[in-house]
Amino acid sequence: RGRAEVTRRLGFCGPRKNPTMSSTTITSLTVYPVKSCGGIGVVSATLTETGLRWDRAWMVVEAREARVSKRNGRSKPNSANYPSGFVSQRLDPQLARVTCELPATVLDPRWDGTRNTVDVKSSDAANHEESADLCLTLRYRPNPDRDEPGGKIPPQMSDLKIPLLTEKPLPRRHVRVWDWVGTAGDEGDDAAEWFSAILGKRVRLVRWLGHGALPVAVGQSARGTGMAFPGKVAVAVARTVAGTGALGAGFLTRRTVARMTSQNGGSIANSVDTKGTTEKDSEKSKIWRGARDVSIRALGAVMCTSGMSWVERQVVKRFDSGYLGNDSFLLPARATEKRYAPHACACFSDGFPILLANASSLDALNETLQTQGSPQIPMNRFRPNVVVGGTATETTAWAEDTWGRLLIGGNKPHGDPRPGISVELVKPCSRCAMTTVNQQDPATKIPSVTDEPLRTLASKRNGATCGFDRVDWNETPFFAWNAVSDPSRVGEEIRVGDDVRVAERRTFREKK
Repeated sequence: RGRAEVTRRLGFCGPRKNPTMSSTTITSLTVYPVKSCGGIGVVSATLTETGLRWDRAWMVVEAREARVSKRNGRSKPNSANYPSGFVSQRLDPQLARVTCELPATVLDPRWDGTRNTVDVKSSDAANHEESADLCLTLRYRPNPDRDEPGGKIPPQMSDLKIPLLTEKPLPRRHVRVWDWVGTAGDEGDDAAEWFSAILGKRVRLVRWLGHGALPVAVGQSARGTGMAFPGKVAVAVARTVAGTGALGAGFLTRRTVARMTSQNGGSIANSVDTKGTTEKDSEKSKIWRGARDVSIRALGAVMCTSGMSWVERQVVKRFDSGYLGNDSFLLPARATEKRYAPHACACFSDGFPILLANASSLDALNETLQTQGSPQIPMNRFRPNVVVGGTATETTAWAEDTWGRLLIGGNKPHGDPRPGISVELVKPCSRCAMTTVNQQDPATKIPSVTDEPLRTLASKRNGATCGFDRVDWNETPFFAWNAVSDPSRVGEEIRVGDDVRVAERRTFREKK
């Protein structure tokens, strides 16, 4: 149903089923635990509601602390009207020097967020010790030209360890990713000072608190599973008022309606008798009055209950810094662009759950750069999650522009008994100045859109040359595709070496 809706809205032309096998496979899988920081190459990845597990689960944001009122000089705490915006390599390329490490235990798809769930088979005692230390380790690679003794950044910064399972719920912070505003968990002052020293400005590190991205136990430890006593009292009072008010509101609403009708000369006043109905009333009139009274009282009860439900939500937001139940309406959720993927969600990524790239397209781009006298670039400039490649005709350069839906795995003739996982390419990925940042040795200056490979992409792979029928994309450079996986396959894994088959082809045309 969702795929048909996307087809109708975007005007995909002629989806054609193509179930034939090919030699196309997944050549690499990468997750980026912290947005705009280094990635981790994995051999298998678990699908979640927001993409691959551990991908963009943390994010660096601006440190919007207490604001000083111009009227009375008093400081006011940060509110939802002033969310902390995300920080990325677009303006702070030094984030590329931060590498991320996760223990082999937690990268195993079988790990469910509890300690010692998976036994890591290794003879190296250091690996066992690392696996027991369930932390996200962040390491800074110094810049010899800037991080010298006496400079702003110590040449040997200690590693930052973020516990995956927190001892107490994380404080809440309102954050912003483009147009989305939601709540995240603040990782504390130590993490804030570590990143602030690198970037030379005040920032904070926050964690995703919604579904997906992290194992359930990790998310629950950050959200918390209990509520402070003042919050419990306030919620209990709100629910009590809602219950008693629902009963009383029905009677008050009925009497008010009857009184207003009597003043207008109606007949309802004559039918309202606290001692009972008169013997003159017919049986039909009794049924009518009973139905009317029930509907009026139900209306009053619904109004009172809805009002108290709103009060309860405000109370929880005010008093509770630790509780967000697994199915709570307060869980943050971030929907993707509905015109492309109406039923998909993301966490801290720029827009969509998965970014898929074609290795042959990078080879073609590098050939063009080489003919122009520019150095070749690696795939990490584009920070994809899934890279596919092979010798089949399906993986020629820019063939992904014609892919509509892929099937990953499930190639029984090749010994894979699993059913194929459907992955739909929903929107071409527009590229920004971040692709010009050298991920191994980033410059200190702000990236420019005139640098390579963005300059070549803007001339060779813009919306007009690619045939994407959208006026504001005519000069926008594109590389790789945003994708969403089948929501019914959440919890399953994809692996390096899995066969990739083109199940449907289409020509991308967007209706104006």
